[in-house]
Amino acid sequence: MTGSDMTFAGRTVLVAGASSGSGRETALMVASDGAKVIAVARSVDKLAALKSDATGDTGLRERDPVTQLGARYK
Repeated sequence: MTGSDMTFAGRTVLVAGASSGSGRETALMVASDGAKVIAVARSVDKLAALKSDATGDTGLRERDPVTQLGARYK
């Protein structure tokens, strides 16, 4: 599979550092390609912003267990 043939549709992708920088861009990119994204980051507020900034059906869901775990350890 070459880079141009690669698709994330129907896959589940874990993105660490998803609240900013390249992690954030990766989360948005694979979600827009149809992946279910598990976004992991230390900042619960930034993860919430990531979900609100995503447009359409991106694979970023309202109830994210990672966000709930992050809140527990904040």
